[in-house]
Amino acid sequence: YLSSTEYKPAISKINSLNKLLNDRTSIISFNESFSGDDVILFGLPVKDFLIEQEHFVAIVAGVHTSDFINKMSLQSIENNTSTSIIKRDGSFIVDANLSSLAHAGTNLFSVLEKRAIIDEEYSVEKMKEDMAKGKEGLITFTQDGKYLFLYYAPVPNTDWYVSARMPYGKINSIVTTLTRATTFVGIYVVCIILALIVAICVYNVNLVNKRNEEKNKLELQEKIVATKNDFLAKMSHDIRTPLNGIIGMNYIASTQIDKSNVEALKCLKKVDASSKYLLSIINDILDMSKIESGKMIIASKPFSLTPLLVNIYNMLESQGAEKGLQFKTDFPSLEEYDYKGDPLRLNQILMNLLSNAFKFTVRGFVSFTVTNKRQDEKTDLVTFKIADTGIGMSQEYLETIFSPFVQENEQVAESFGGSGLGLSIVKHLVDLMQGTIEVDSTKDVGTTFTVSIPLERVEKLKATTVVEPVKKSEISFVNKRVLLAEDHKINAQIATKILNMLGLTVELAQNGKVAVDKFVSSPDNYYDLILMDIRMPYLNGLDAAKMIRASSHPKAKIIPICAMSANAFDDDVEISLKAGMNDHLKKPIEVNILKDTLSKFLSD
Repeated sequence: YLSSTEYKPAISKINSLNKLLNDRTSIISFNESFSGDDVILFGLPVKDFLIEQEHFVAIVAGVHTSDFINKMSLQSIENNTSTSIIKRDGSFIVDANLSSLAHAGTNLFSVLEKRAIIDEEYSVEKMKEDMAKGKEGLITFTQDGKYLFLYYAPVPNTDWYVSARMPYGKINSIVTTLTRATTFVGIYVVCIILALIVAICVYNVNLVNKRNEEKNKLELQEKIVATKNDFLAKMSHDIRTPLNGIIGMNYIASTQIDKSNVEALKCLKKVDASSKYLLSIINDILDMSKIESGKMIIASKPFSLTPLLVNIYNMLESQGAEKGLQFKTDFPSLEEYDYKGDPLRLNQILMNLLSNAFKFTVRGFVSFTVTNKRQDEKTDLVTFKIADTGIGMSQEYLETIFSPFVQENEQVAESFGGSGLGLSIVKHLVDLMQGTIEVDSTKDVGTTFTVSIPLERVEKLKATTVVEPVKKSEISFVNKRVLLAEDHKINAQIATKILNMLGLTVELAQNGKVAVDKFVSSPDNYYDLILMDIRMPYLNGLDAAKMIRASSHPKAKIIPICAMSANAFDDDVEISLKAGMNDHLKKPIEVNILKDTLSKFLSD
């Protein structure tokens, strides 16, 4: 085993060790004892690699059982909500100990049959069948004069189920609780994985340096990076999928709730902010992974700098106005030529620095100044200066400001949040662009960041006819039909509801095969657009898109197909486009981006 201080061989008593080592499948093992503590072990097989002639074939991470139970038993006396863990036979394993259902007996099925009035379309028998088959589901019922719903889902690689019971009328409260729990669990698991990977990386690199074997070092690093990327890809997908459900349900609730219910609307707004915060952490971790693995590629294509700067101003102006801050800008006139570079990453750098400036400034102003200076015959040195009158930083902190996961102190972290990765990513991106970044700050006075990037001058992009954008109030999707391919029941319900709210008719396909069959057998001009999940049983979304494009249907080559997936790497987007899709929407789905995409393909 590997700890923070030593590396030793170990004799394991893991119950599912044979399944992990011989069957090469992931495991979750309960009631394990390690160094005298009761733990839950998570195991994942990896490709075999050598360290000091020892074969490493799997990675196992442990979580204290008490911590797991404390985080899983969500409970609220005021709202009469609880989350429990049960076996497939209905008996309780972990219970919030607040529910009147739990007090009536030790078996969920018998309690529901005795104490609850179940809606006609649901039944305890159907619930038993779902659990026997390892399916998730929902049951609604009335108990003690309250209308409630209970959602149940299997815990992978166990015979356990998580059940969440909540009042229908207080969904905003439980969504808030679930968001906090999801945020904690997501960050906790990601940190464990990153800690393991970093520990292995450090150990292996030191070992290779001692042996001074450059060839072995490169091979080992490639294996480590592959394992790390595999971990992050799986974790990103697994966190984005439930997060899509939380954000989607939150959006639906916010549009349907009475606007006079101010407190509920505030709660929903906090849920949205918390969800987006968790999403930003995931995105930062993915970007950091790309940078560390050398897969972060800086594009080189012509772009106009002025529209990019104006767009940034438009996005942040309201943020400054809400806090009562002045937003001062000074942009150069660039009418003669454009630049060649990576506008997406340049936008990421500037948005990160400006967002920090607004976040850490309570009163005064934020200024954004851009200058360009001729460097040689082909290149300009473009300098972006961002200054604020915020809380400032100490000189000690400035020495480590660009290190990952570092913040000035606990008070700043608690007051303003953040993952501690933003500035580290900015520094790496600036370096990849062959630029420089400097920071000058005084405590309680303010901070100034100066970023200088060399950009090649290119001929001005040809002017194109400007089409006035359609106002949101004028966009209509009436009589438009969408084929939605989505195997996840909750995400399918959310997507259908949102699309219906936009005026679209939706037909659902539970997997890629059903989607292909529905499209191929449909009349001409029946479907206007296809939204395609990627990871689906029987036939995945990529193969389904290829089969649709290859079919003899009159619209096979022209119908818009948009991926809608939790696969969020840049490579995933490229793979979707190569499969014949027209666009790739990353989960969690942002409604505004969804609207823009629909408008792009469905505007008459």
